[in-house]
Amino acid sequence: MTTRLFVALMTIAMCRLGSAATITVPDDYSTIAEAIAAAADNDTISIMPGIYNEHALNPSGKDITVQGSLDVDDNLKTTINGQGMDSVFVFGVGQGDNTVLKNLIITGGDGTARNGGGGINFENYASGTIEGCIIYGNQASGFGGGVGCGGYSHPTLINCSIQNNAANWGGGIHCSHGGVTITDCVIAMNEAIYGGGGISCSSFESDSVTVISGCSIEANTSPRGGGAHVSLSANPEFNDCIFITNEASIDGGGIYVHIGDPTFNDCGIVFNTATENGGGICSTQEGNTITVVNGEIWNNTALINGGGAFIDGGIDSELVLTNCTFKSNTPNQTGGSGKITAASPMTAVCCLNGSCMQGTEVDCIAAGGTWLGESGLCNDCPSTCDGDITGDGQLGIQDLLIMLETWGPCQ
Repeated sequence: MTTRLFVALMTIAMCRLGSAATITVPDDYSTIAEAIAAAADNDTISIMPGIYNEHALNPSGKDITVQGSLDVDDNLKTTINGQGMDSVFVFGVGQGDNTVLKNLIITGGDGTARNGGGGINFENYASGTIEGCIIYGNQASGFGGGVGCGGYSHPTLINCSIQNNAANWGGGIHCSHGGVTITDCVIAMNEAIYGGGGISCSSFESDSVTVISGCSIEANTSPRGGGAHVSLSANPEFNDCIFITNEASIDGGGIYVHIGDPTFNDCGIVFNTATENGGGICSTQEGNTITVVNGEIWNNTALINGGGAFIDGGIDSELVLTNCTFKSNTPNQTGGSGKITAASPMTAVCCLNGSCMQGTEVDCIAAGGTWLGESGLCNDCPSTCDGDITGDGQLGIQDLLIMLETWGPCQ
């Protein structure tokens, strides 16, 4: 090799090491797998619009960005279809936070052979960032039809849609041992054979916390935990999330907890359904405490037990709900052998004008309602009748005085 050629090659190599490159598929490489193999740390793989039938795509420890194309209306135009051959993406042990998947449609994955993660499989201790992706139509016989997060993995999902996926546990996403961050995502229309139609969280006394914020968890189905299933001492934190129109064929239409300490802040649990217990939330642990801080549990309808909440079962745990609303879940009342407490100012059942409302005792009395207290049930509110202006189920002097006070033409 001549000195001039050697210097030229060294110059190219040094430039390559010093700057990030953009690799285009299919212009530079015909497949995504080939582009990943050729990429170095900090490179971006830009995939042109189209459908790419590939599976088991593995960044192999590289800090790279794999991104799809958008049209003028910011619609995703790049689809990667696993064709049922394997998980679409596999993030191996030790993969770092700086590996990014962005603006991709990920579908057709099957994580059965890996026991989870049909769309994306994060192996134990893996990480990565998934942003602006649609993950739909994937499956796994194990954990996480859309996204499977193995033990102590800690990926971040931002502004993603996880829909129409299926698995035994966690039809949309499964998180094991905590540490996962899910922000501003839609988790919808997923199905689990056993638990957690939308999301399942399990842990073996891990100190890591899975944090789910600003997410809509809707129209998911499972026998237990249509929206979410928490087990094995998991302690996920849900902030500003909505659980809506989820369905459980047995217990916990919105949320099912079996040994765990989840917290819920500023969440809405509404219009969820369970055939048996806990349309809104079901906790199968005897002696549990659900702490409701500034919350509302109202306007639910009954099948068997606990549309707002049902607590029963084995090991003591605590569910903390702050500024949350339980509304129009089926079945209705709180029930079970555990107890529900409310932090000050206490909010509980107030019967007013033939309806069941939620509020403090001061507000209830000021409105002329009947305060049933913390243990009251909406079903205990007396039905209204003609002339019962106070809504207390009785025709009495107070009704007459109110009528006389307002005697005259209607305003």
